[in-house]
Amino acid sequence: MNYALLLLPLICAINGCTLTHTESAFSYNSAMAPHSVGALDRTQFHSITVADYRYDPVTRRRIDDPRVLVHKRDQYKQQVGGEYAVERPLGDYVAEAFTASLVKSSSKLSPHSPVAIRIEIRSLDDPITKRGVLSRDKMLLVMKADVVVIDRNKQIELWRNAFTGQADLAYSGIVFSMDDILRALPNTIDDVILQCISSAGFKAALASSSQSS
Repeated sequence: MNYALLLLPLICAINGCTLTHTESAFSYNSAMAPHSVGALDRTQFHSITVADYRYDPVTRRRIDDPRVLVHKRDQYKQQVGGEYAVERPLGDYVAEAFTASLVKSSSKLSPHSPVAIRIEIRSLDDPITKRGVLSRDKMLLVMKADVVVIDRNKQIELWRNAFTGQADLAYSGIVFSMDDILRALPNTIDDVILQCISSAGFKAALASSSQSS
């Protein structure tokens, strides 16, 4: 009898199959994209692109699969080799969310605009804040990203700023599950977007280039 095979389900149950790659469907609801009506009136942009510069916290190398969100954690809350991933690259969802938010904030998507926007994802992580023996640890889903406004004609950066978005990572078990990640992800992306579209420098960069076009 192969006892290893018999023990495998038990090991997975204990560790939550922490060494496996778990992929789930995810869709960003553009209708719920954060916005400020009229905030970007009389501005326009040509396109939004996303570059994923994240490093894998386990291997310390650039991530190989842009669909990966975060690593799984074992029962001791240590990051392990297993991964939670979505069906498309993370950058696709970020670009979709930013585009929807800018349009809803009265900026115009135009093929003739000299302005391009590039988002550089630096990290997506799930830091843990220890609260003591009698309280549950606080977990967050945190994204760090640079937003760059570029003059396409002159090939120069008009504006750049770094933003950190975060959302509570609610969990019912010992550690979080894929469902917990998917609930927190839209709020984390939205937090980055709200900070960006509320930035006076971002509005000024869009407006100045739009007026000169």
